[in-house]
Amino acid sequence: MITTSKTRSTVISLFAFSFFFLMIFFRGRFEGYEKETFFAARALLFGGNIDARIGAIGVFLSIPFALLYEAANRLGFETIRDFMGPISVVFYSALIPVVFYVLNDLLFENRRIAIIQSILLLTGTMIFPYSFIGMEHEVTLLLIVSYCFLVYYHKKSNAKFLILCGIALAGAVLIKSYSILFALPIALYLVNSRRIIKDKKAITLCALTLCVGIGAHFLWNYAIFGNFLRGRYNLSWEFQYDSIVAGLHGFLFSAGKSIFLFNPVLVLAIPGILTFWKKERALCSSAIAGIFIFILFQAPFRFWTDEIWGPRKLLLIVPLALIPAGYVWREIPKMRLWIKIANAGIILASIFVQILGSLYSTGKYLFYLREIKLDALPLMQYMPSLSQVNVHWFFLKAYLYHLMGFTLPVFTYKIESWMRALFTNGRDVVLIGGEITPKEIFYTPDLWYLSKQIPYMWVSVEYKILYLVIIFIGIAISGKTLYERVR
Repeated sequence: MITTSKTRSTVISLFAFSFFFLMIFFRGRFEGYEKETFFAARALLFGGNIDARIGAIGVFLSIPFALLYEAANRLGFETIRDFMGPISVVFYSALIPVVFYVLNDLLFENRRIAIIQSILLLTGTMIFPYSFIGMEHEVTLLLIVSYCFLVYYHKKSNAKFLILCGIALAGAVLIKSYSILFALPIALYLVNSRRIIKDKKAITLCALTLCVGIGAHFLWNYAIFGNFLRGRYNLSWEFQYDSIVAGLHGFLFSAGKSIFLFNPVLVLAIPGILTFWKKERALCSSAIAGIFIFILFQAPFRFWTDEIWGPRKLLLIVPLALIPAGYVWREIPKMRLWIKIANAGIILASIFVQILGSLYSTGKYLFYLREIKLDALPLMQYMPSLSQVNVHWFFLKAYLYHLMGFTLPVFTYKIESWMRALFTNGRDVVLIGGEITPKEIFYTPDLWYLSKQIPYMWVSVEYKILYLVIIFIGIAISGKTLYERVR
């Protein structure tokens, strides 16, 4: 566990760095279904309609921020009040790199590698943009906590960590019920590590904890929605079987939703898989099983992904997929120069993709395509020119042209794909520029201090500058501590 003062200092600094870094890109508005989750927590405290798609723990985690919201509301601080809901998403997202640091520090026994891995997870994966979108952040956090306790159990041979692993996984189930799938990789670990006989009592308690979590989830559904299984969801709509091949292709190789397009840094984890397997076979098999089981679970359905940024439903497995990259960083001193340059290029590309996803809300992308009647999901999934990365890049380019006083660029696209011959006819369509006056609302980044929407447009420039000064001071102080640990 976190026992030394240096480790505690690193953990606190990493959380502060993560939180302040994310607050640079803070939008101050809800996305996804986070608004209904937050106000379900408020209704739980002060009365009202509880109508949240997420499970009980997701609602309970919003309660502290619902209290702050109510306090700010009663004191008349409207802007601060409106921050409270969206900032809860940032807060819990900032904890993900912290837990990932603890996991990597334990696994690699190298603080430098652990910090590098955590910063990469924060800045180079979908964890970054989903720190504002939400929806999957809390369940991702608890799944990583669960795996972290599994690594503790593996390293320390203390049965209490296996029970804690089960408690964390039960918490994840009480957010998203399909988290129970990750019980299978844990069982695989117990078989491969040959501890299934040694710690029977702890395994039994772990299993009972999961059963309690499942039962509590069913009771929550019944209490709130009057049914045990589906909650607020329409299961016949959610689980429309299509083709597992289409889903696998989409998750891995599609031009619009590939996990490698939205997380290029995961490519760097591939060379480390073999070393991970050789050194920690039981843990490696558990991580790989978790990744493949979850992909195979999501892939067969028609809605293997949705209109939100990237392959949203795979966010849960991104931290697990990044773990083997730690073995690659150990070999950096031995690498040839061109390999180091290639690695740096992949990391920079990955960070750039996350910045594109964080500057603009996914709703803006959807409204943009809807204006020209191109918001069909297959177009977003398979058309390179209509992928979110490309459209967000065009938004940013148009914004930079606007700031420099240049003529705005024209966005063209063709409905075609070298990956799939879904469409045969191509045509160019002007979205921004040409003879049509560009809509500034589309290409202006959605950062709250740049917003021209109520209530943030009423906040004075002085307060916005003060906000940024505080943010950058926080980054500088916490970043200095992390740099000293890595140096």
